Amino acid sequence: RQEELERTRDRFLNSLVFEYESRQSVLRERMRFDYAGMPADSFERYVEEVREVTTEDIHRVAREYLHPNRIRVLIVGNGAGIGDQLSRFGQVQPVDITIPER
Repeated sequence: RQEELERTRDRFLNSLVFEYESRQSVLRERMRFDYAGMPADSFERYVEEVREVTTEDIHRVAREYLHPNRIRVLIVGNGAGIGDQLSRFGQVQPVDITIPER
C-alpha cells in the first residue's frame, strides 16, 4: 500500500509540471491565488501537503466520505435492449427521459 501511494503521489506531483508550461500560465495561477486571497506560497504549501499524505489519511477520508451502501449507478440507454441485466445489482428504478416532440 505504501508503494502504491508513493507511485501515485509521484505521478500526481510530476503531472503538475505540465499544468504550467509557460510563464503566462504560472502568472495566471499566481494571480488567481492572489485574487482569492490565498498566500503567495499556496502552491508550494499544496505540494508539501501532498507529499505528507499517508495511507492512514486516505483510509480516514475514505471512511468519512465513501459509503458503499449509498452508491447509486446511473445507466442511460435503451431499456428494451438492456432488459433485466441490471437486476443482479439490486433494485432498478427506470426513469423516462424521453424528449417530447413538438
